[in-house]
Amino acid sequence: MKTKLIHFATRCSLLCCFMVFANLVQAATYRSRAGGDWSTAGAWQVFNGSTWVNASTAPGIADGVSIRSSHTIVISTSNAFALWLTIDAGASLLLSNPSLELTVDNGNAAADFVVNGFFQDNGSTANGLNFQGGASWQLGPNGTFLKTNNASATVYRDNYHNGMQSIPPSANWIIRRISTDVTFSTVGTYYPNLTIENESGHWNPALGASRFQGASGSAEILGNFDVGGNGGGTVTVYNENTAFAPIAVYGNCTIRPGSTLTNAGTQAGTGFNFLGGLVIDGTLNITAGSGIVRFSGGGQSVSGNGAALLNQVEVQSTDAVYLQRPLTINNDLIIYSGKVVLQQYDLGVNGDIVGAGNNRYVQTTGSGYLSMPVNGSQYFPVGNNSFNPAIVQQSGGALVKVRVEDLVHLNGLSGDPITTHLVNRTWHLAGGLSSGANLSLQWNAFDEWPGFSRGACYISHFSGGWQQDNPGMADGGGPYVRTRSNISGPGAFAVASSGILPVQLAWFKGNIRSNEVILEWQTWQEDQNAGFNIERSSDGIHFELIGFCQGAGSILSAQYYQFVDQHALPYWSYYRLHQFDWDGHGTYSPLIALNMPPENTQNLVLFPNPAKELLHIRTDQALPQGTQALIFEKSGGLAAKYQITGETSLFQIDISKLPAGVYELVIHNDEQSVNQQFIKI
Repeated sequence: MKTKLIHFATRCSLLCCFMVFANLVQAATYRSRAGGDWSTAGAWQVFNGSTWVNASTAPGIADGVSIRSSHTIVISTSNAFALWLTIDAGASLLLSNPSLELTVDNGNAAADFVVNGFFQDNGSTANGLNFQGGASWQLGPNGTFLKTNNASATVYRDNYHNGMQSIPPSANWIIRRISTDVTFSTVGTYYPNLTIENESGHWNPALGASRFQGASGSAEILGNFDVGGNGGGTVTVYNENTAFAPIAVYGNCTIRPGSTLTNAGTQAGTGFNFLGGLVIDGTLNITAGSGIVRFSGGGQSVSGNGAALLNQVEVQSTDAVYLQRPLTINNDLIIYSGKVVLQQYDLGVNGDIVGAGNNRYVQTTGSGYLSMPVNGSQYFPVGNNSFNPAIVQQSGGALVKVRVEDLVHLNGLSGDPITTHLVNRTWHLAGGLSSGANLSLQWNAFDEWPGFSRGACYISHFSGGWQQDNPGMADGGGPYVRTRSNISGPGAFAVASSGILPVQLAWFKGNIRSNEVILEWQTWQEDQNAGFNIERSSDGIHFELIGFCQGAGSILSAQYYQFVDQHALPYWSYYRLHQFDWDGHGTYSPLIALNMPPENTQNLVLFPNPAKELLHIRTDQALPQGTQALIFEKSGGLAAKYQITGETSLFQIDISKLPAGVYELVIHNDEQSVNQQFIKI
């Protein structure tokens, strides 16, 4: 009996080997002949060992299959089988019948199903793609996978060759609703470029497999994320994944008009981590639960005209997040690294800003403000080229807006910059800043202009002019802080020292009338003011005394002054006030510059203007022998001098060695002088 069993086992073993050998012999390699149905033999060619011939049957489970470029094969009448399957670039495979499936066996050491072209899976819950014997699949760098039904999503996650983290970011994964919800996975799933779209109407998927869900792991989108895509309809995409890490988007995220990306739903998802740009033309609503929006790329932007509803935002940027649209954060902004650059758009933060410091702050490079509610003491971590925060203290909870500019202008928002005796920063405050609020400003030593004294400084408020406050010692040892109580309301603020003008000068201006210069100024109040020496200069450096106005002594009301220069200089003149007290202590006002055109001058044309290397000059009349061309810097200093030879009304001069800037050209001879500005680039 034992011998019979051995013989039986031997015969079975031989039979199995024969069957395996028979299968190997019968296995064939197919390629597409043209487009058509998978089950139709006419769609295929088979390799007979030496050449390709038309197939007599469709491929089976023992056969290798290639679908060639420009061919489209459709699985629509019966199930399809292959030992291995490759879709070439430019080729397509459509599993169009939801009741059918495609089965791929393990026929390669590498991936068994390779999509270099286009593959669509419209399989229903029990069908779609089926892997046998440990088979795997992969997308080529330019491959596209389109999922349009409820076929298993985990099949694609669990059978990706060498793990889903190796999926190429440049490939495309499209989830498209045609008539029913489409399943997709979250936990441990890596996507390339991901698009979620809808053919018509609005797709608001039911709770289940058509939302990002899970708790033990998150999803990572290695390419771009397109919410809405190019479908004829719109879509709401829910993130209900509650794993610790938010869903990461390494490329750009675009939310199309009418579509929504949200963590609202039965479970509030953790949120999203954007490493690329974010375009919100639809709605981004990350407000439910503890959902966050994190920016952890570098040099990324936030743009679009849609609605942005954000609970909490984190910045972990290697560079900065650039706002190209207004943005409001309902709760906190946490800055771990990098900056938030506002440009011309406002950022509203209704909670606190945490973690700010040097190289980690809200950078106001343009007209955009940081807006925060103030009820008590509120810290505004703003700056431009350096970190210059402000602290506003008031009650009521009104929204106060703050931005920092890297210059202090003579007229607050305009005019020449002031370059002595102050900190080279202007803090612009707007919104609901109350009269009577307290304001503290911070600066660094390298922000200070020459002549500034930390031992006698104050916060100046521009209101018709820069107003002086009681000078005192700055707090801190670097950075430094100065506080002013009971400010009069919004406006421009700067930190100055008592070296600018002890008298509270409201404004100082000049006008040209005929051949005279009318100088006017006003003070808000005066303390022991003996008077003003009026000084004039032709170069902005060397000044001469041309007059005196008696001061009002000590007075709390505004005082108006005027002085007429009846012997004004031709061309540019610079004026300043030298105010001095009863004890002889004196200080200077900012400069003003006026250009007095000389009489009887002919027309002067400069071209091109701006100029780079050669400046051409044309006059109405020929210039006599001995005429000189003088080029002055804006400050009044002589930059270059040329001698014009011969009588001419058209000539050129070489300005290639001049630094870029604004210059004054003066054509001068014994009879007359004529001048005009030009720009060197």
